[in-house]
Amino acid sequence: MMRMLVVAGVVLVGGLRAQTPIRFADIPWGSDATTMTRLMLAQGLRFDSVTHDGDYHYSGTLARFPAQVIGLMTPDARLAKVFVNLLTPDPDCRQAYRDMKDVLGRKYGAPLLTLERFDNPYYEGDGYELSAIKLGKGHFSTAWEQVSDNSADTAAVTVYIGRSLVVLLAYEGPRWNAEAERRAAKGTKAF
Repeated sequence: MMRMLVVAGVVLVGGLRAQTPIRFADIPWGSDATTMTRLMLAQGLRFDSVTHDGDYHYSGTLARFPAQVIGLMTPDARLAKVFVNLLTPDPDCRQAYRDMKDVLGRKYGAPLLTLERFDNPYYEGDGYELSAIKLGKGHFSTAWEQVSDNSADTAAVTVYIGRSLVVLLAYEGPRWNAEAERRAAKGTKAF
């Protein structure tokens, strides 16, 4: 089965076969809220809230940084995606990105894509790297995708530096594409 993964506007088709299933905190895709919360708490996170859409918010410390974690759920209350926001101090964001890239690489193997570049007039070593990232002129993103003969095991993870200079990780389970389409349709329903 082929999946599409969109990273920084680039569409990737393909995937890798890995030994370790891609998932956050070893939480199985499709878990119910009780299971997900139990496993999030086991990571030292605390439950914060549930949104009106049924998504679960947690906070705590991960990789030595304050973190916010969001479990995005399907309408039948099953886990489809996990966002992890590592609230890195601005000067630490690039090293934290490299550290997470190394951690994920050791766990999942070679990435499907790595995009690390600056747009003109910015360049590595100019002293304005963080400003470039804030302006959307510095791009740091690495993605892994795991394709399985069993579509229930197909998943992806992307680590990137956001414009607010935090390190973000997005774990996508096999039900995420359909859920993303449903959410997009719901968001434009009024039009």
